[in-house]
Amino acid sequence: MPWTTTGTSGSSGGGSTGRSSSTASGGGSSAGGSSGANSGTTSGGSTGGGATGESWVWLWDDDANSVNDITANAAAFTHVSPTFYDVNYAYASGAAEFQGGADSFGGMTSAQITQTLHGAGLKVAPCIQGGQDNGGTDTGIENILNDVNGAQGSFITAMMNEATSKGYDGYNIDFETDQNAADNYALYGRKLTSFLSAFHTALAAQGMNLSIDVAGWLIHQSNCSGDSGFIDLAQVAPVVDELMVMAYEPTLGTIPASCPNLTGNVTCGSDVASDLNLLCSFVPAAKVNVGLEALPTGGSNQIAGQVFAAMESSYGFSKTANWPGNNGGSYVFMDPTNLSPSGTWYALLESFLAFY
Repeated sequence: MPWTTTGTSGSSGGGSTGRSSSTASGGGSSAGGSSGANSGTTSGGSTGGGATGESWVWLWDDDANSVNDITANAAAFTHVSPTFYDVNYAYASGAAEFQGGADSFGGMTSAQITQTLHGAGLKVAPCIQGGQDNGGTDTGIENILNDVNGAQGSFITAMMNEATSKGYDGYNIDFETDQNAADNYALYGRKLTSFLSAFHTALAAQGMNLSIDVAGWLIHQSNCSGDSGFIDLAQVAPVVDELMVMAYEPTLGTIPASCPNLTGNVTCGSDVASDLNLLCSFVPAAKVNVGLEALPTGGSNQIAGQVFAAMESSYGFSKTANWPGNNGGSYVFMDPTNLSPSGTWYALLESFLAFY
């Protein structure tokens, strides 16, 4: 890899809209709590051999132009996750509602976008969003997890029908519940794991995958959540294909020589290294996907190359995802301003994939 881990980390500022940014996921360890799984972690020195590289991008705005940009630069990506669906309402049954209320995204239907992306050789795993911290309400998530009047089975059946009829390759779950709720884990931790297991089983039977987005305030092992995050990394990792950590902090932090294998309840950090240290300690490396944010300031642009170098050399992570940020009200898909190393996100991601 041509990247270096030296140089300054990006300065904070700006701020994205349209998606919650991680408030960090842990940097050191403290006493107490459950032990980390540590299974499948890598002790550094990765050379890419044997690992499968992936490059995801979420599609959430300016759909027609963004799809054109993706297909024109298809070598930079392997997967696209369009934000077609949400459960930000009192979900009761059937398929999740379409974002915006209709199956129309930049003048195209979800099936048309999927067909176009498949034509470019890309996999499509739509994102299903929900939760108070995702600009909505926790009610729909709670109804599914509590299986109110059979809501959970209805959701899985209906979303499987959507996937098979439209040719999806899986789904990405982005459930961001109220981070101030002290009882998230007690009420919903085991229920979330059970739901993900059932959904994953149904998807896997059709050759489809399931991923879930995670961040410190959602994670049980991180005290960013006050020990109440409803995502238990050690329990969730076996029942999904990937955990996508929203490592959107603009600073890199101190990268260790290898995974520190943290245990207990992990102290809340404020940089990308904290996210990676937490995930590598509880999740097999092959299931970790490092989410970055294409944003000139306040996002990942200024440290992107350093993050990729750290993923390869210290953690053995070979998968990344990108949320194209909204820069102070203006949206530029995969904005390369202030990108380090200089160039385009497309060239950087192609180099990342070429390593594996």
